[in-house]
Amino acid sequence: MHVHSPTRACACTRTCRYPHLVTRLLRRYGCKDAERRVRELRCVWVSHMHADHHGGLYRLLQMRTQLLGADVTPLLVIGPPPLFRVLRLYQEVVRRGGC
Repeated sequence: MHVHSPTRACACTRTCRYPHLVTRLLRRYGCKDAERRVRELRCVWVSHMHADHHGGLYRLLQMRTQLLGADVTPLLVIGPPPLFRVLRLYQEVVRRGGC
């Protein structure tokens, strides 16, 4: 995953799973700066539907909501139409207690 500097508005996801995403963010930026960067995200762009490009997105969205609360301004997510089906499926699994 590459998180652009705060002067830029987007992040490209290129990661497999949440632990890897968090580990990458923490290793690269440290805890406080990683959390700050997640809070400051304004846009996520996923170029295509390979798992290494979208696999960590749902957990990233969850992490952002945990940091900012339920009334957070929506994050702009740009990607191919199947991405949004996958995000809805993830949401269903999580709501049922599967993750």
